[in-house]
Amino acid sequence: MWICRGIYCVYVTVFSVVSLEIGARVLLEDVDAPETVLDQALPRLLNSAVIAGTATPLGVQLSPNAEQTVQWGSLRFHVRTNSLGFRGREPAARAPGEHRILFLGDSMVYGHGLEEEETLPHQVEQLGRNTPDAIVTFNGAISGMNTAQELAAAQRLLPILRPDQVILGYFVGNDPLANLFTEADGLGNVSFHEQNVAQLRSRLDDHLRPLLASVAFRAIALRYYVPRLRYVWSEQAEVLDRSVELLLRTHRACEQAGARFAVLIIYPRDGVAGGVESMLSGSRGMGRTLATRLRDAGLRGLDSSDYWHGEHADEKFYFHDDGHLNADGAQALAALVMDHLVLAESAGRWGH
Repeated sequence: MWICRGIYCVYVTVFSVVSLEIGARVLLEDVDAPETVLDQALPRLLNSAVIAGTATPLGVQLSPNAEQTVQWGSLRFHVRTNSLGFRGREPAARAPGEHRILFLGDSMVYGHGLEEEETLPHQVEQLGRNTPDAIVTFNGAISGMNTAQELAAAQRLLPILRPDQVILGYFVGNDPLANLFTEADGLGNVSFHEQNVAQLRSRLDDHLRPLLASVAFRAIALRYYVPRLRYVWSEQAEVLDRSVELLLRTHRACEQAGARFAVLIIYPRDGVAGGVESMLSGSRGMGRTLATRLRDAGLRGLDSSDYWHGEHADEKFYFHDDGHLNADGAQALAALVMDHLVLAESAGRWGH
């Protein structure tokens, strides 16, 4: 009996696949060519423009003392940088009783699409106005940076800003795989290993090439399949090992500078949507695995998906036509950071 059931299951699977392929060939006219899929697959997998970086210490272009209005699709926002080339206020001498927090991260922390007062660091500062010590925040994030670059930024900013606390926003959507080919030395300089990029590209090509004869597959490859593959590969032990290693190094750098360190895990829209969308994405599973690894390594972390999952969080907290946090999302995340990382860290000192 079980043999018959097995044969039946195989028959149904083959029939479904063949029917889907025939339907795709008949109905779909505008489908990516195999060469297009292969050409665009790596940027789609990484979800990041930073592959070789720029010839600067951090691998990104900093523009000190600049002001500009950025137009990115439908998003329009104003950016002001300080003398260090980072967004926000100019570093100054510490005031008595000041609790200084340095934020690190990529575009989610930087505030892509947001005015300065709407960004995560600024909203944490606003929430801290009634604490016993005045909370002063600095935004050390740059769009496109990965964890290795954030380590390098910490090495450069810690002796200048002398923060009490460092909070690193780890974005599940593009940090894990990019960390494999990026390195930071002890002086805050970043290098990119082209050989590692080539190996990742070759692995991806080998994975996709046998599937590209299918029209049905090419129709979903770049929009659905490769993003799903991103999280499957990101959750592999050697990939998570690399991220944890970089986070531990950042933790040690902060400890040596007298600052407490914590990791804030941030998700793409599909990771907090709930239901089938989150299940098919795989980003939430990868982030929760990372959160477990952080606890095992003794690192303090906050997994935002513990508080954002379903209930239309993707619609409330992200731009509708873009994958970045909107002002409400940054505000909600700031409240989590304040409650679970800032106030919790300072409860003893403030007598709470």
